[in-house]
Amino acid sequence: MFKKELFILAHQVGDRGFYPPYKRLLCSRWKPYSEQKDEQEKQLRHIIRFAYNNFPYYQEVFKSLDLRGFL
Repeated sequence: MFKKELFILAHQVGDRGFYPPYKRLLCSRWKPYSEQKDEQEKQLRHIIRFAYNNFPYYQEVFKSLDLRGFL
């Protein structure tokens, strides 16, 4: 038990951005495949929308491939 707490403390002090994703990973490892897939697709859509809305290059690429319907 002490090792786990030490692990968490060390990463919170050294890299504050480490523990929250690690905790989500631990919670998601027992989720059914369908839930994991849905969450990954949601995150992918978010990344694609962000790229399209913030980078003219991706706007042109999506328009040239006629992929605007996926946004």
